[in-house]
Amino acid sequence: MKQILSLLIVSFLTAVSIQALNASSLNISGYMRSGLFADLTDESAENRANKFASLYYDSKHFGGSSKSRFDLKYSSDNGGIFVRHETTLTASSPFSSSTLKRAMAYASFFDNAVIADGGKLYDRFTAQTGDKKSSFGSSLGTRLVLHPADCLYLTAQASDYNPSYNDDGNAKADKNLFSLSAKYTAPYFFLTVAAHLSGIYYGCAGLTAIDNLTLIAEVFCDYGAHYKKGAKLDAAQVHYTRADVWIAYKVALFDFGVAGYVWFAEDEWFSKEAQRYVSFVNPYAKYVFSPLLTLQADGVVYIPRDDGELYATLTPALCFTASKNADATLFLKISSDSAQEHNTAGLGVRYKY
Repeated sequence: MKQILSLLIVSFLTAVSIQALNASSLNISGYMRSGLFADLTDESAENRANKFASLYYDSKHFGGSSKSRFDLKYSSDNGGIFVRHETTLTASSPFSSSTLKRAMAYASFFDNAVIADGGKLYDRFTAQTGDKKSSFGSSLGTRLVLHPADCLYLTAQASDYNPSYNDDGNAKADKNLFSLSAKYTAPYFFLTVAAHLSGIYYGCAGLTAIDNLTLIAEVFCDYGAHYKKGAKLDAAQVHYTRADVWIAYKVALFDFGVAGYVWFAEDEWFSKEAQRYVSFVNPYAKYVFSPLLTLQADGVVYIPRDDGELYATLTPALCFTASKNADATLFLKISSDSAQEHNTAGLGVRYKY
């Protein structure tokens, strides 16, 4: 099955690539970002020897871990290719299947009423659009998209997102290869729903009636059977529901909001080991003081499920914009409980091309 699926995908990519290269255009973009941060809490001799580490600005809304990204887009009126490579700058293996985030070709038919994708997919049409952005992408397969009206997308996908396996380790040709999704956009709201036939679901709804207001709710439910090399994993260790709400508002140069998450799971493994803090609240604010300087801050309040202790972090930062392609961020993370998360300070830099 694995060899057949690979052959079909290679054939599809070749055929679509030939179509996409006709009257095509090429765009290359990406960024590199890195920096240094210091642990201000642990001043032991052992820690001082390795006190500095690489970090851009590990923030939920304003940054991320140190990494590089390379995007290549090759498009025409009726198709194209999109490749994304992304890795941490200190990764031991910068080229692997996990660092190739997207590598897909697509073809459009009947004035974009029908779209076919193939390769290592990402979802351009029915992924969640909130803070988490869940989808059934980042998987090897093919997708058929129906776009009968401007307000509606319907998709059917066959991929290795969550397959079951034969005893020899190859994926089975069963229902666990397939997923369905849809997105409907009305004048004042949008709604996204999706189902993977292995038993994984997500949904997303948002309000668009008020200018500059973001109000989006998401839910992701994993009740599927999960396999690894032919062995079925314990369902009690993987089943959960995650829900979140993201509210934000922008007034001129001031942008502020809050995202809140909660996980629901009955098993002890999930609450005690995999996810000690099963809910948290993430407020943030950003003010563009000038074209050169932006003031920003975000915090996280971690709420334990049972007998853990609530704690919070606050990260104020100054972002200096040297040009449209380069910036530097000076930040300080302050923790209310340094035993659970240390206080840190750092400087991150980013260059976009």
